[in-house]
Amino acid sequence: MRLVNKGTFLTLIVISSLILIVAAGCATPGTAGLAGSDGADGVAGSQGFQGPPGAVGSKGAKGSLGSSGPQGPQGSQGSQGDQGPTGDTLPLNVILVGEGNSASVQPVVISPDVILTFDVYGSGFQPGDVIEVQLFSNTGSYVPVTSKSKALDNFVDLAGAFNSTWSAGGKVKAGVYSVDVLGTVSNTKTSAPLIVANK
Repeated sequence: MRLVNKGTFLTLIVISSLILIVAAGCATPGTAGLAGSDGADGVAGSQGFQGPPGAVGSKGAKGSLGSSGPQGPQGSQGSQGDQGPTGDTLPLNVILVGEGNSASVQPVVISPDVILTFDVYGSGFQPGDVIEVQLFSNTGSYVPVTSKSKALDNFVDLAGAFNSTWSAGGKVKAGVYSVDVLGTVSNTKTSAPLIVANK
């Protein structure tokens, strides 16, 4: 067997290495492969168990009482209602007598031949009331009469009584008359008959 020269062997190694280097430099790169499709989404995990509710916290301390607000203005006072009529304190009572007489049978009888004048005595009226007298014939005709007393005699005293004199100022026809006695302040009234006739 023939042995190769040591120098020749080295030369072959160097030439082979150069050929590989040139071949590697001249080679063209390959094209990239296609991307694979996306994998399917994973299944969602089951919901975990709800934890137990927490313990109730302790009640907070009561807050301090707030200061009171200012007082509102006082409303205006309502108007006063009308005063009702004063009731009778006693049963109203009047007695008629001829002028100047202190007593008389009832009903009083006055002659038609004289000026019709009579005294009125009353009781049970409201103290301080003002008295007015009206005269009506049996047909309902009004006969004017005026007071012949002092002005104060037509005021009811503290005991509820009064005594005043009234006159028609002339003669009147015979007949039965009604004397209405009015308390003008208390709006009370009572009546008594008066007869004009020959005794």
